[in-house]
Amino acid sequence: MSPRAAFGLKPTCGVEYGGALSERMRVPFADHMLVRLPPGLDPVDVASTPDNVPDGWRAVAPHLRARPGADVLVVGGVAQSVGIYAAGAAKALGAGRVLYLDDDPVRRAAAERLGVTAEPMNLKERRGKATLAAGGSPLNTKSTEAQFDITVDASGNPEALDFVIASTAPNGVCTSVAIYLAPTPMPLTKMYGKGITFITGRVHARANLPDVLDACAHGHFHPGHVNARVIPFTQAPEAMTDTAPKIVFTNDL
Repeated sequence: MSPRAAFGLKPTCGVEYGGALSERMRVPFADHMLVRLPPGLDPVDVASTPDNVPDGWRAVAPHLRARPGADVLVVGGVAQSVGIYAAGAAKALGAGRVLYLDDDPVRRAAAERLGVTAEPMNLKERRGKATLAAGGSPLNTKSTEAQFDITVDASGNPEALDFVIASTAPNGVCTSVAIYLAPTPMPLTKMYGKGITFITGRVHARANLPDVLDACAHGHFHPGHVNARVIPFTQAPEAMTDTAPKIVFTNDL
């Protein structure tokens, strides 16, 4: 497998594997890459397990394994379904408090279907309250955000990313599953002082699939609750413009 190669993305290393919006697709190294679906699971409910679900899972699962019952914060946004899956996975894995923040009501509703507490982000309001609680003026950047041992940034918004980092507890772990296409400032001095571990990069989905599917098979995790629409494959071209967090196409071939 060539480094940085992936389905559905333009070639970044001279290798093109193509996407999955076709009746048939080529799967390199299929004996390793393909994973059999456990009995009893509906393929529609777990349609996102090849990529988006493991992306959210890896942001919380290893850290909850090291810190059972830890509190988790997820800020949603541009990585729409990934943030929701991260929050749902945290809930399924026995996290303490799981808070999902997002200004989009559709994504909040999807998170709530996974049993997660979901609230509007209202970034300016949250920052303003934190500033006043710290005894500062509106120009004072000192903050007293609630602290979470595990945080996830799915926002794609530099200001929200800064909020997520500020909300990470000392010696906590912050994972960004969003993609930032422009240079993005990072509060490295604050992160150094608090001992924050920051993780970014594409997910190695295949390595996480067995644990994800096991949680689904045992009824602990229900990614199908995030599916906004299930439509025939023939309608895929029109449905691709839908802004809902997860659209599933079915094919009876």
